[in-house]
Amino acid sequence: MIFHDMYVALKTVIRELYAQMAQNKKAGKLAKDVLIMAILLGVGIGGFKLYKYYTFNKQATAQKVLSECLVEYERAEAGTASWYDVEVALEMGYEQHAGSKLAPYFLAYKAEAMYEQGKKKEAIESTKQALEKMSPKDDLYGVYNVKLALMKMDSETESVQQEGLRLLEKIALGDDSGKAGALYNLGVYYWDKDNTEKAAGYFKQLAAMEIKKEGELPGVKSQYMTMAQEKLDQLN
Repeated sequence: MIFHDMYVALKTVIRELYAQMAQNKKAGKLAKDVLIMAILLGVGIGGFKLYKYYTFNKQATAQKVLSECLVEYERAEAGTASWYDVEVALEMGYEQHAGSKLAPYFLAYKAEAMYEQGKKKEAIESTKQALEKMSPKDDLYGVYNVKLALMKMDSETESVQQEGLRLLEKIALGDDSGKAGALYNLGVYYWDKDNTEKAAGYFKQLAAMEIKKEGELPGVKSQYMTMAQEKLDQLN
């Protein structure tokens, strides 16, 4: 049960990151690129620029389909739609837009729909597939890697649980967007096992982390830092 709770908490963090990314400077850059493209097309630049326009149009279509799938996803969370229908919609969206930059997110959300139906093994495979299609430099790569670790730790198979724990420990040693979540969830893991000394060690590492760069999507760090400090306060 503890791993399911950790997984649900991570879903909230990912949602906040998506909202933050939508307001990120990258959004402004994309709007600027679209405006430049419109001007270039208006003055008769063809060939390569038309190809770029086609590519942008393809991404926009994929984004529209993913948005429609997420509306159904939210309805399923509210209990007014079927998780199976969400899974099917996301699978169809992925098949139609497998070449899109958004392809990994169709797979990642499909994994969540599967997980909600108790299809843990299938959810793990879909999340692994999503990560294979993401660049390690993707803002959410580390976060989804943490999600994969938690799914494995929630498995009924002990060897898979240990794989998940080792993955979480590996992420905690790294320096991507998953580090904060890995440290926090390792702390919660050992807290649940009454190993408060080891739990405190992970919480202290997290509480001491600094947000290094502007525009680094710090929300995930700050939220986990706050929760880690709350845990440390309970130990004192």
